[in-house]
Amino acid sequence: MDNKIYVLAEQAGAYCEVLSGGDYKPPVLDGMSLEKFSELLIESCADYASRNWEHGHLLAEDLFIYFGVKR
Repeated sequence: MDNKIYVLAEQAGAYCEVLSGGDYKPPVLDGMSLEKFSELLIESCADYASRNWEHGHLLAEDLFIYFGVKR
């Protein structure tokens, strides 16, 4: 898995141990950081869609609505 997911986990407040070779040990998230992590993940997906597809902004809006993420 790409390390981007672990960067988001760290931004959500999880401790992510970096292993040799730059890999990460899977983080353990508590309830509060799990919610923040989920929001960051949806925002990241929406941002990617908006930047890379002609109608990605529509998908981005749908993601926020579907997951109930407030912006």
